[in-house]
Amino acid sequence: LYTSVPELPSFAYDYLRGISIEEAIKRVHALGGLALVAANSPYVVRDRAQMSALLDRLHALDRAGADAFIVANPALLSLLSSGRRRLRAELHLSSVQPCFNARALKFFLRFGIRRLILPTQLAPLEARELLALCRREGVETEIFDYRFFGCVYVNGRCNLHVPRYHTFRDAA
Repeated sequence: LYTSVPELPSFAYDYLRGISIEEAIKRVHALGGLALVAANSPYVVRDRAQMSALLDRLHALDRAGADAFIVANPALLSLLSSGRRRLRAELHLSSVQPCFNARALKFFLRFGIRRLILPTQLAPLEARELLALCRREGVETEIFDYRFFGCVYVNGRCNLHVPRYHTFRDAA
């Protein structure tokens, strides 16, 4: 299950209708699946009280059994991978955080990421270098193929997050 919830900073919308995220996690686990929760917006600009509430919510989802959190913001990665705020769940580096070379990947490895979701814009030669480093470090890789991708980190005019690009419509 790849999902998000409205109270987390992410690009997704409320995918779960009529069921709580906690119940969805239980059902997915009962089916033998994993629950991956997106908190991958680069915009985590919050005051101390809001940041504390965000961390409390992530920890509540961690206790509820979320298997991984997909994160893009380096500050949030840092908070979730250190000290008393460390999570049980894995951290996955979102494709919206452009990690185009080994130097960038080495930076993110310090946060204990267990999966690199490769950015769509990655050139094959760059991917080869990253895949080799991931293999050596024991980090999983994933390719997120999104046809209308143009992340705000790379392209300030990104349309990935405009509903017309990711909202299903009837085929009829």
